[in-house]
Amino acid sequence: MINKLERQYIEKRRLSLLQFIGCIIVAFSLSYIGNIIGVAITSLIGNFLSSPIVNPVSEMVGSVDIWTTFLVIVILAPIFEELFFRKFLIDRTIKYGGWASVVISATLFAFFHGNLNQFFYTFLLGAFFAYVYVKTGNIKYTIALHGLINFSGSIVSMFLISLLESSIPVDISNLTNAQIMANISDYTPYIAILFISILILLVIVLGIILILLNYNKINLPVGEVTLKKSSIFLNFGMICFLIFYIFVIISSIFV
Repeated sequence: MINKLERQYIEKRRLSLLQFIGCIIVAFSLSYIGNIIGVAITSLIGNFLSSPIVNPVSEMVGSVDIWTTFLVIVILAPIFEELFFRKFLIDRTIKYGGWASVVISATLFAFFHGNLNQFFYTFLLGAFFAYVYVKTGNIKYTIALHGLINFSGSIVSMFLISLLESSIPVDISNLTNAQIMANISDYTPYIAILFISILILLVIVLGIILILLNYNKINLPVGEVTLKKSSIFLNFGMICFLIFYIFVIISSIFV
């Protein structure tokens, strides 16, 4: 069905290594911010319903082996999702303008995941990936960014969870410094978690700084076809899509 729509070529531009590293930092920052928002909102809803809202992705990642997770989540998902939600979709909506393409791509990408836990960070990431594709016309950059995010959220998370599960509960409140240093290997998982938490905080702050410094430089192409903002979502196809996935998301809350 997508191939039936007229495609518009987006001029390819290369990113320097420094620019790509900046994109990585911004992507991780947005994913953490969106995840914090998602956890906060789902926790509030869970408390109101007196039942925790389960993250289906976490359950799936924890139920399969690491190689299957790597193949599906780190390799295949980024390739096919970026081809569809960025390249195929944006190539055929860029005629309505860069901002319209970014909003459409991010919204469909977020709703497509079908659960509230992922909605907020997938929307932010979807918008950023769409922006990168519109500016570069090169899908390999967004596939790489997407793969790195998924690697962090799956393989790295599995490693940290296994590291914590293999450790013994430690109460250091009654230990002397000498005792702590003598048994430092017992606390390695906790030191690793502390280090990663500090690193995440630094990435969030640095990402926000990069966004603020470059906010005024954001410019997207004007569309060749004039489209009312309300027309983006107030059309039969989009209304059907949104109704379906809103139903899916609400259903996932009460599972």
